[in-house]
Amino acid sequence: MHAGHGFAPLTSTIDVASHAWPRLRATWGILHAQLQHPTMFLSEAWVDCWLTVFGRDASPLLWVARAGDAVVAMALLVRRWERRGPVPVRCLYLNTAGEGADSVTLEHNALLVQPGCEDAAWQALAETLHSLPWDELILAGGDIEAAQRLRHMFAGWPVHLDGRPAPNVPLRAVREQDDGVLGLLSANTRSQLRRAARVASAVAPLSLHEATTPAERSAEWQELSRLHEARWRERGQAGAFARPRWRAFHERLLEVAPQNTRLLQLRVGSDTVAALYVLQFQGHVAFYQSGVKHANGNNREKPGMLLHTMAIDRLAAEGLEEYDFLASDGPEVRYKRSLAMQERVLWWGAVFRPTWRSRLVRALRALRTAVHSALQLAGR
Repeated sequence: MHAGHGFAPLTSTIDVASHAWPRLRATWGILHAQLQHPTMFLSEAWVDCWLTVFGRDASPLLWVARAGDAVVAMALLVRRWERRGPVPVRCLYLNTAGEGADSVTLEHNALLVQPGCEDAAWQALAETLHSLPWDELILAGGDIEAAQRLRHMFAGWPVHLDGRPAPNVPLRAVREQDDGVLGLLSANTRSQLRRAARVASAVAPLSLHEATTPAERSAEWQELSRLHEARWRERGQAGAFARPRWRAFHERLLEVAPQNTRLLQLRVGSDTVAALYVLQFQGHVAFYQSGVKHANGNNREKPGMLLHTMAIDRLAAEGLEEYDFLASDGPEVRYKRSLAMQERVLWWGAVFRPTWRSRLVRALRALRTAVHSALQLAGR
């Protein structure tokens, strides 16, 4: 039934996710698979692990839209009090976000909807959102449709959305090259990688290793954790693996979805110099986390970039479709772009409901900006 093409409006229900998920989990999976570009994010396994690890504290709601008896759209709504300076605000997140400091970072965020029902589903969601109490409606890692729909649904209210580039490699193009991904890179990047391979090979043979058995996966996960945390400690900070629930989420995902979670290592002889954790759903592969051995100040080694290129060539040979570096900002965008051929934009930001809390937060931010500008002028 295509409710977006002249059928009666959809009916919506909201239930506590922990109660509704067991009976609607399979339906979520069906809708997710019908997305134009389904990824591991928002997959049935991802959501199930998220609810297990974060659900009790996040207390999410499961929103369901139906055309008659048929479920045609679904989303999670996560409620959370947060502080904006001295002001407590009621935040409402779309899907698996809003878990706090241990965030697993949702990307490719979208409304799960049966094709042809998009207009009616977003209208039904808008009506539900207008009926709920919130000050900020937050989009994390949204696709372009989610960003555009939110702007349209809440036209006239303040909306602030920032786009972040997500570089990626079309693996079909890699398969068409005699020398793999290197044939698609700039001459400078290609030269650097070939030199890095020569430097490493002079020590011992280079090899790409992937964990397959449960014992290997456990050992490679621990090695990835060790390499990752060592690099962050050098910077005086704790890395992702130091966050207990982040780690618990991914260890559960590794256990329940081995077909969707892959661990790869670059070895020089028997020495692991770089490790990758990637998420795979159908033809989409997302680079999620890495660990790289300290290069002792030698910028020519580039073990992380070498591992990416070797992984890309292997995945292309397997017939997969895309290697996604995910969204980035700051300096790390440069190395990802140097290895990628194209990019999309993912969106983060919020809709600000005109409540007293929201107005106060925005007024305080405007005051802070004005004071900062005045101090800068005074210091000239």
